Amino acid sequence: MSRSDTHIHRVCTPDEALDLMAAQNEIWVSDCICRTGSTGCSHDRANVCIEFVPTRDQDKFHTRRLDLAEAREIVEYARSERLVLRPCTGVDDNAISGICTCCDCCCTFSHFDHHTCEKGRMIEQTIAEYCAGCAQCVDVCRFEARRVIGQEIVINRANCYGCGLCAEACPVEGVRMILRTGAGEESAVIRRTPAPSVLNQPGVAKSYRPPV
Repeated sequence: MSRSDTHIHRVCTPDEALDLMAAQNEIWVSDCICRTGSTGCSHDRANVCIEFVPTRDQDKFHTRRLDLAEAREIVEYARSERLVLRPCTGVDDNAISGICTCCDCCCTFSHFDHHTCEKGRMIEQTIAEYCAGCAQCVDVCRFEARRVIGQEIVINRANCYGCGLCAEACPVEGVRMILRTGAGEESAVIRRTPAPSVLNQPGVAKSYRPPV
């Protein structure tokens, strides 16, 4: 797929999104196309698609200009709702034109193969000795980087896209996000035995990997 075929998305952490917005001259918000076209979204807000250059029909998608404090509130909403933040660039250049806030139920960028999604600048780093085996990180991972397999939590860093949801979910600060260097770090597979109470919870390994 060439760049001319589509907008290009990559993944970022909430803190990276805040930094991106702070560097913009203008910030706008509009209704998310995915949520407005879905009848089964589990999230209660549609007006969360951040734009740095407004491109949508302002009446149809309720586009309005934001101040930085309002924009930050949307990122914090995404953080609390465990949404994946995806900066997007235009088809003709590398300039970031906005940030999508992607859910796991109706986001077309996660479910269909006509868009590309690149890994972000960050990658997870799990501190094994801090891990309590609760598997909360597994339940929020969209990319099959963290799964319960048999009696183990298996972390495959090659699948990490750098969204930071695992770090946000960890109750003991046992996961942090670090810069991706590419120096063999993605080949590591970490195994950790989860607490017995989480092994049989339905949905604990719910995850999917987006098209690339």
